[in-house]
Amino acid sequence: MEDTSITLSLNIWVLYFVICAFQGFFLLLMINLKRQGTISSRIVLTTLLFVISTILVEYLVKMTGLYMSYPHVIRISGSLWYLLGPLVYLYIKTLVHEDDVWSWKTVLHLAPFLIIFAQSIPYLSRPAAEKLEIYLRFKDAIPSSSPQAMFYTVGYFLQLLVYLFLNAYKLRNYTIKYKQKIANSQIIYVSWFKKVFVVFAIYQVMELSTVIYFRYNQIRIMEFEYGTVSLLSTFILVVAYTAFMQSSNLFPTLIPIKVEAREHSLLSQSEIDDHLERLKELVINKKPYEDSELKLSDLAKMLSIQPHILSLVINQGLELNFYDFINFYRVEDVKKKLLDSSLQHLSILGIAYEVGFNSKASFYRIFKKATGQTPSEYIKQNQSVTA
Repeated sequence: MEDTSITLSLNIWVLYFVICAFQGFFLLLMINLKRQGTISSRIVLTTLLFVISTILVEYLVKMTGLYMSYPHVIRISGSLWYLLGPLVYLYIKTLVHEDDVWSWKTVLHLAPFLIIFAQSIPYLSRPAAEKLEIYLRFKDAIPSSSPQAMFYTVGYFLQLLVYLFLNAYKLRNYTIKYKQKIANSQIIYVSWFKKVFVVFAIYQVMELSTVIYFRYNQIRIMEFEYGTVSLLSTFILVVAYTAFMQSSNLFPTLIPIKVEAREHSLLSQSEIDDHLERLKELVINKKPYEDSELKLSDLAKMLSIQPHILSLVINQGLELNFYDFINFYRVEDVKKKLLDSSLQHLSILGIAYEVGFNSKASFYRIFKKATGQTPSEYIKQNQSVTA
């Protein structure tokens, strides 16, 4: 009788993947138990975590030699790779509350996965012994060494590339479109999403480079593959950190991408002027811009008017969006305080935070755009003038 006993192969990659796989399954359970965000956003994010964790489990089985005892785990993730791009894209759509997340278009996004899964059914339904024999025969084969494998590999990379562009476009479009309604917090959420997508972008470059290297040199180095998969593992760690330290980032209440219903009759110039006078009086006297989380709806509530009316007043009366309007007053306040001798105990950044900025990078960028100078240059120039 053939001896099927195995010796487990343990190394740093195994330890890292075990931690991340366990973390992924644990997170998808906790996210559903906590019931944060919408049902759609929870379903998509937990499905993404399940896909990545399952991919890691298959790698663990192969890396440790457990495939000898559990051959049915081999290639269970073959079609799951084609879900990574679509799931990230659908996750973003759920967060910005787009209505067509679960429409017939979703089937088109999932089509590559469904096709590959259907083609893999004959292999998945084979007996364990046959699966093991096939795996051992091709275990060390060069990826994309056959025309069929090359077709699947190229298709996978093209799919990832398409979704990376779609995600970048959607986030950029959201940021630009809603600067008139948001001040700081929403931009920070979008910035966090972009950081997550950087992980996928780097993963794609490394995966493509690995396949090209293998094919060109006709050699397969598993450590290279582990390096690319470790980036997917990093995504789980990012989600884990965010879930426990900044849980609001996972399912932020973003402004829906919808065109708000507006009154058919435009405001008269006298009405706009009246609202502008009240708005400026409120901003100067109450300084609501000092709230770094200030939203258009908050300011509209202070004025007892509808948010879309306030947006119309700012847009038509001042030719500004909400974001630029609020930051104008923040910059003006900073300019005064930078030259106030009674506030010399405060740092430049301390003053910036005091007036409502909550990011060093955005403060310096906005200040220089408004004044043409850095805060230090502004202080130096104006102190020499008054000296």
